[in-house]
Amino acid sequence: MPSRCSFLFAVLLAATTSAHAQTVLGGQVVHKTKGTVLPKVAVELLGARDTVLVTTTTGDDGTFMITAPSGGSYRVRLTAPGAEAYLSDSLKVADGEYIAHQFPIEPTPRAYLEFEVQRRAVPVTGSKAPRYPESLRQAGMTGCVIAEFVVDETGRVDSATFRAVKFTHVDFVRAVIAALPDFRFQPAQVDGRNVRAVVRQPYTFSIVAQPRVETRTEIRRVDGGIGSSPSATANRPPLPTTSSGPVRSAPPVQC
Repeated sequence: MPSRCSFLFAVLLAATTSAHAQTVLGGQVVHKTKGTVLPKVAVELLGARDTVLVTTTTGDDGTFMITAPSGGSYRVRLTAPGAEAYLSDSLKVADGEYIAHQFPIEPTPRAYLEFEVQRRAVPVTGSKAPRYPESLRQAGMTGCVIAEFVVDETGRVDSATFRAVKFTHVDFVRAVIAALPDFRFQPAQVDGRNVRAVVRQPYTFSIVAQPRVETRTEIRRVDGGIGSSPSATANRPPLPTTSSGPVRSAPPVQC
């Protein structure tokens, strides 16, 4: 692979001879770990509010050249085949200037959405449920979390992708985050192969009081979401009692 200096010189020379008096951004996309060039990468020049201005594709040598509308600040979005998009930092170019950068990226297999897969990711039977936060259980507080995360090809959760779409108490969110490494899913599939997929999974924390004798705490995955499953029962310590008898909680809060 040519050195960075020779690459930049070649791109600038090509820009000078083919795009005189135009504002040109050139580049070469390489694999960050392997150091190899990446062909057929989709390249998008983004303007204000990440509006797509120009598109192109890298050649066999991983290079590309884009003519910008004028001088200004731009970003470049790079999408290798079958991988997540990479978004560059802001690039400043003066009107009529030619600049070239090398873009080392680490292509990560893209995560498919629900409508893109033939088989959805679903929790494995008996998959561990989040622990009910003790302070909230003792207070008789119920609630829920709608969690979204990526399940990889092995059925494990990519914890870095977690986000709480909606929740009723931050301690419930912490309980779900703490349980992420223990979650197991049947991976989603596309054309018979396991793929990374986005899962939106509701968790309801409720306290179920049974008359006179027994009280149990339940954490349920609500049916209807991606990868939904039947209810999973957590630890069942008794609720604290008062002089008037067992503490009774309000009905579960709906997210």
